[in-house]
Amino acid sequence: MHKDGDKCPVCGLGTLTKKSVEEIFDYKGEIFTIKDYVIYECSVCEESIVDRKTLDDTEGLLIEFRRKVDNLLTPNEIKEIRALFGYTQERFGTILGGGKKAFARYENGTITQSRAMDNQLKMLRSNPEILTAIVKKLPDNIKTSRQIDYSDAETLYTGYWSKRQSFFTNVTNEEEGVITSSMSTTVGTPNQTQPQLIKAEAA
Repeated sequence: MHKDGDKCPVCGLGTLTKKSVEEIFDYKGEIFTIKDYVIYECSVCEESIVDRKTLDDTEGLLIEFRRKVDNLLTPNEIKEIRALFGYTQERFGTILGGGKKAFARYENGTITQSRAMDNQLKMLRSNPEILTAIVKKLPDNIKTSRQIDYSDAETLYTGYWSKRQSFFTNVTNEEEGVITSSMSTTVGTPNQTQPQLIKAEAA
């Protein structure tokens, strides 16, 4: 935790000065501005280090900014889709992939879902009967106008889905963009479970 007057941890020569600036973030050509962004700037090397509280306070804002640019489902929309099938967060995560805690994190906005998971959820919302490709029978509360032949449905999770689970949990790297800061700032990664959410732009 840095404070005004500390020795610069980068060069070890200068002292840090606390400043409040307007920080501009760019993600896939879209701009997001945060005012009162607190940094500590070195008097010698001019390296800027972001205040830890500022990082914590802006983490959620940057996650939502990325979600909006990528046109991903919101936490409330994900919760509504899960509730449609009547599954718990843990059960839905087991069925669709991502792990037991995945949907808890999606729904509280801690992380954003991958593009593959987002597409999967959108397809299930539009056509609930698609779930029969994963589980043998739809929940009783799901009503559909189509006749569903369950004879060809995959057995519940144990075979088909377990072999394909990694497809829906490991495809985030190819399409992920990087949010860059307008400053040469050490910002770190707010959530290590997300690949490269924030990366400082080199001077």
